[in-house]
Amino acid sequence: MQLARYPRLSQGYGGHRDALAGRSRRRATAVWYLSGNRASTDDGELRTFGPEGQEDLAPRFDRLVLFDSEKLEHAVLPCRTPSWAVTVWFLGPERVFG
Repeated sequence: MQLARYPRLSQGYGGHRDALAGRSRRRATAVWYLSGNRASTDDGELRTFGPEGQEDLAPRFDRLVLFDSEKLEHAVLPCRTPSWAVTVWFLGPERVFG
């Protein structure tokens, strides 16, 4: 579990996946937003990069976002106002190869 605070004028967090395919126990990611609604839609969104292109999800208060840790590339866009979020990774068994 991680409690994240993105301060005012944060640069965000670049594109990444939360787990490398077959090399992590992370199976699912949950992000719960704790900050109030923004006046602008251009403020700390979760940008996802999927097969149909990119999508931006606003960090609305009490919004819960769930996704596959290995498959979904995502980023946090810069924010002008402070933002709080809790991220939880759901783990599976270690994979044995060979």
